[in-house]
Amino acid sequence: MWIQQHLPCAISANTVGFRKHLVYKDVVSWNSMVSGYSRTGDVEKALRLFQEMLERNQTSWNAMISGYVECGKLDLARSFYNSMPQRNNISCIMMIGGYSKCGDIVSARKLFDEMGEKDHLLYNAMIACYAKNSRPKEALDLFDEMLQPSVDVQADKMTLATVISACSQLGDLSFGSSIHELYMNQMGITMDDHLCTALIDLYAKCGSIDKAFKLFHKLHKKDVVAYTAMILGCGINGKEQIAIKLFDETMESKIRPNLVSFSGLLTALSHVGMVEESSQCFNSMKRYGLVPIPDHYSLMVEILGRAGQLEEAHNLIKNIALNWKLIAAGMGHFLLIYTRVLVGGRMLRG
Repeated sequence: MWIQQHLPCAISANTVGFRKHLVYKDVVSWNSMVSGYSRTGDVEKALRLFQEMLERNQTSWNAMISGYVECGKLDLARSFYNSMPQRNNISCIMMIGGYSKCGDIVSARKLFDEMGEKDHLLYNAMIACYAKNSRPKEALDLFDEMLQPSVDVQADKMTLATVISACSQLGDLSFGSSIHELYMNQMGITMDDHLCTALIDLYAKCGSIDKAFKLFHKLHKKDVVAYTAMILGCGINGKEQIAIKLFDETMESKIRPNLVSFSGLLTALSHVGMVEESSQCFNSMKRYGLVPIPDHYSLMVEILGRAGQLEEAHNLIKNIALNWKLIAAGMGHFLLIYTRVLVGGRMLRG
């Protein structure tokens, strides 16, 4: 529609005059304006238009819910959701997505259960909510429910990608590979890059590097997620040189690495004892606008400790703003030993 294509111009030019013309337009035109303001983050203007509407439909209400969800105002989004004359699955999906972002799984599941007839998109939203919030078992349980004859909802590529991600979190290679080798064929679901990348992550984390590589080479476009899955998988499964080579490929392809990419590379460098390269890698994170998290500090302390550079390891911990106990939790075994032997409780007092 013209309104959707030229919305920024309409907003910045003469919105008042434009709205006068909308008085005589149908609800679709009004919805386009409300949705446009919501998408650009101007929920207050969207609300004013919404209040002026003489006629509203589900799309009108969903536009407001979407706007409040995107700006993190879930209470207001929920207020609109509760006030809707008639809700649909799209309304519920948006609310579940909002609750998922803030980790409120209980509220998300309550809304899911309240819906009557559920389609695969609604199931996808709730399964993804579980998977993204480190509740993979619940994700798989809901997937199993979805396939029951009494429910009989057809899974799609997005469902399977999320379920495979849950399997990856659990280290459940058996169930994850059965989706790849059996379920996809039975249901006639073809592979795409998103689904392929989820399988790469599963196989790489579970030690099936050859299968991961086979799929990796079949990707039409290799993005940072695919490279990161391979780098981390190789790093934790004794394929250090391959992990380093893949990271170099990422740089050569001008793909910006993410935090997990650096975790994988540091893991690989740790196993081969490349201390100087590890320090360069760690320090280069700032170049990509990345702030190291406890996992990266833990790996660096382990690398320095294994090389006998205990004072350097201590200085790294002492000079960071993070609480050292977070690092100890992420690091575990080595750092606790290092703390007892080298500093004798100095960090606990500091």
